Amino acid sequence: FDLSDDLTSWRIVASGVTRSLRAGVGHAHVPVSLPFFADIVVAREYLAADRPAIRVRAFGTALGAGEPVRFTVTSDTIPITGVTVDGTAFTPVEVPLPPMPAGTQRIRVTATTVGRTPELDDTLVRTFAVVTTRATLSNVSATPLTEGTTVGGGDGLTHVTLVDAGRGRVV
Repeated sequence: FDLSDDLTSWRIVASGVTRSLRAGVGHAHVPVSLPFFADIVVAREYLAADRPAIRVRAFGTALGAGEPVRFTVTSDTIPITGVTVDGTAFTPVEVPLPPMPAGTQRIRVTATTVGRTPELDDTLVRTFAVVTTRATLSNVSATPLTEGTTVGGGDGLTHVTLVDAGRGRVV
């Protein structure tokens, strides 16, 4: 029977009762896999100042442990074209990303077996955001400290800096 190609396992449970009230139950574990597939570990969001690396791996029922795999990383939105790294099946390989502009970015990873006939390959495209900051609001105020002074910071994190009156004018 056909299943979605989600890489997961399914548990099938069946139960029944006959007209003569005899009951039975059974279950089976059905692992779902592919002969060869690539996997990318990439965050949903990066800061433009970050210098991240992505992790790429190859899996599949047709692969043996230690079998050579070549990964090619490209993008039409960030300056990375045809970076190729060699690895082995089931073992992660890190690929550093270049400086990235703010906005929505796409990265494409192609994994190919090496020295195998026929060659196996898989391609993944992932989208992620690059932002210049994670701050959503910046509010600075100054209040002279007197008896009974309170600071109303709102619902979020509040930083209070105490300085003397002379230097406080320029902080």
